[in-house]
Amino acid sequence: MASVYKIKRRSGVRYGVSYYLPDGTRVKKIIGPKWYQADEYRKKIEKEFREGRWEIFTSKDIPFSEFAKEYLRSKKVKSTAKTYTTYFYCIDRILVPFFRPYKLHQITPQLLEGFIVESRKRGVSPLTVNGYLRVLSAMLNKAVEWGYRARNVVSGGKKLKVPEKEARFLTYRDAANLFKAVKYTRLWVVVGLGVLAGLRKGEILNLKWRDVDFEGRFIRVVNRPEEGFQTKNYRNRTVGLHKDLKRILLWWRNTCSARVRFHKDGCSEYVVTYKGEHVASVERALRSAYKKAGLNSARPFHTLRHSFGGYLAMAGVSLYEIAKLMGHTFEQVTQLYAHLQPEHLHNQVARIPQISLESHPTD
Repeated sequence: MASVYKIKRRSGVRYGVSYYLPDGTRVKKIIGPKWYQADEYRKKIEKEFREGRWEIFTSKDIPFSEFAKEYLRSKKVKSTAKTYTTYFYCIDRILVPFFRPYKLHQITPQLLEGFIVESRKRGVSPLTVNGYLRVLSAMLNKAVEWGYRARNVVSGGKKLKVPEKEARFLTYRDAANLFKAVKYTRLWVVVGLGVLAGLRKGEILNLKWRDVDFEGRFIRVVNRPEEGFQTKNYRNRTVGLHKDLKRILLWWRNTCSARVRFHKDGCSEYVVTYKGEHVASVERALRSAYKKAGLNSARPFHTLRHSFGGYLAMAGVSLYEIAKLMGHTFEQVTQLYAHLQPEHLHNQVARIPQISLESHPTD
């Protein structure tokens, strides 16, 4: 009737109890860090059910719009500003207007299908609709965990099919033209960190000089939650310092140190700066640089990063090592870069031991 389950979080292990009400609603409740605490609560629940007093465990009803406010308050505390903004837009502008008339337990597979159909009629792409469904699924999971009367009707359902798109790469000639267009500007550093180190936009803009080890020839990508910056998957990593990138960074360090004397007393701890100050974005300037080099300026930062991964793949670096350098999962790297190593993948067939057909004659 009731069971104990375990969940792993960054703060440690937690145990909870899962059980079903007579109306079929599933309830999951986190109890604490000790298994015996959850087991005692499980025994208590089963006793109350045997005695017919299950009403005290009945989940609470709540309108979707009210739960959305509660969920966003929790999300704001636990997420980066960028992640919270994404969730706020999806919930406040998309999900709440559609599900406002309903309580959580009234969200059915049929209602969910109506939401998908309406979104597609408005011209929303399948990829974006799948993003909405991921957010809704996270909300419903949290509602069950908090003891509200709800079930996740998104989980287990099929996502919309999305046409596979190849990541955009710069050819070696394109990269050379882009480097030429930004040479001896602060964008030289940005392009170098993207193409030669594979850093994401946020990682480039939040990189500090102490993260660059010129003697050890590597760059540290470090989480700094106390400063409002976290890597995409919350993991630290190191990337080797390419000799061309080292030359660019040394030039920039000397140049910005000289320039900053005209603007402020001390030098910024951040690598990418403007007049000695930390910058929040360089995307507009980077798009202009792409156009100057005669290149497509769509998703400029992603193009730099994917070019780094593409160059590694074409150089024969293993997909596992590419994943480690880029901070990806192995599955993500396989989807993006495996097609750039066709010979390597084809050669893996030769790993099958030779089978002698003569030893297995057919009758």
